[in-house]
Amino acid sequence: ELKWYDATQQLEIGERTGSYPGMQEQRTFRVVIHDAGQTELSQGTDRSGTTVTYQGRRLVIDL
Repeated sequence: ELKWYDATQQLEIGERTGSYPGMQEQRTFRVVIHDAGQTELSQGTDRSGTTVTYQGRRLVIDL
């Protein structure tokens, strides 16, 4: 489950539920904040974002 907290600029990735054979134990996500209504990154936009490694436990990311 993903939750966005606008007031604190935090993204929460919830604890993993379930599994399947061959499932990766961890995943790497790169989170980039867009302006409201923006559907793609414009030229000159900082594309670095924040990179996190998700290992199935709840994760709160300060953006």
